[in-house]
Amino acid sequence: FPSHEVSKLPQGTYVTIMTMGHTSDLPILIEAMKQLERFSYVGNIGSAQKALRLHKDLTEAGIPSEKTKQLYCPMGEDFGSNAPIEIAFSIVAQLLKVKDQLIKDSK
Repeated sequence: FPSHEVSKLPQGTYVTIMTMGHTSDLPILIEAMKQLERFSYVGNIGSAQKALRLHKDLTEAGIPSEKTKQLYCPMGEDFGSNAPIEIAFSIVAQLLKVKDQLIKDSK
């Protein structure tokens, strides 16, 4: 998924970035964070250590810190283990939680 495709995503999209690694994550993430206002959620899979690296890289790319604070990384609610199925469930739980909050906030 090339980073230039981010601009084609519809308003309100939940962007979840799960590529093969940091090198391929970062260009997509930078574009998503530049357009953060258009999206309901921007998250990147990874560890707490990766989150620190991404926040540093985003800041160096000119993304303001108030935007980087809205990045969900690591994605997912804090439950379960590192088993792939439990990570998947924790991410879905977080997406549902964000969706429910957006609905409440719009009322």
